[in-house]
Amino acid sequence: SIVYLQPHLEKILDLTIQKAEALGYEDRIYDALLYEFEPEMKTSQVEKLFNELKTGLIPIVKAISNKLDIIDDSIFDQEFDEDKQWNFGIEVIKNLGFDFKRGRQDCSAHPFTTGFSTDDVRITTHIYKDQFKSALFSSIHESGHAMYDQGLDKKFNRTILRNGASLGVHESQSRLWENIIGRNKNFWIFWLPHLKKYFPTQLEEVDVNTFYKAINKVEPSLIRIEADEITYNLHIFLRFEIENLMLEHKI
Repeated sequence: SIVYLQPHLEKILDLTIQKAEALGYEDRIYDALLYEFEPEMKTSQVEKLFNELKTGLIPIVKAISNKLDIIDDSIFDQEFDEDKQWNFGIEVIKNLGFDFKRGRQDCSAHPFTTGFSTDDVRITTHIYKDQFKSALFSSIHESGHAMYDQGLDKKFNRTILRNGASLGVHESQSRLWENIIGRNKNFWIFWLPHLKKYFPTQLEEVDVNTFYKAINKVEPSLIRIEADEITYNLHIFLRFEIENLMLEHKI
């Protein structure tokens, strides 16, 4: 419960503030921590960017919230064999370019990517028989991270330079593959026939337009990694604002 966790969270926050103070900053305390993830970026710059995005996104979310039933995604209200989901996901990310000779995929509670060199990059996904989209798009997302890591210059292996340019750049690659490519209609014009071979009973009568709309349905979620392309950024906005308030002792 939160009562049990509270003292531990308070200690973590206190240590984080001490770390930021030790690192030093000119304007906002968040700047010291932000630099570790996005070098040269300032809190004020992020706020300006997020405010611009919120101006456009929030009205869209409000408009869509009254029309959630327009898109029928009931094709996912059934069970999909977990082993078949796994095998299909492997086929997809292999074709996208993830090199299984220099990496692998396993299961975990939360999808992530880790690597030890450009020749050893590992990803994980999670699989639920009643949540088809979760495993596949997690695999595509993590393979985006992994392909970026596999493409780094090998001369930097075993050095502190064997990392991406920044976490922002890294996330741009994972979400490019997950959303711009993985949720694209042309992507599914190719892949839906392959998917039907794995799940003929569930998808035999489903056409590509129905499938395309279903995987792109906008629906608010309390879980960030399960969020759709429209509402995902709202999670980031909220976390950013709460983190700043906590660091500045405003909450």
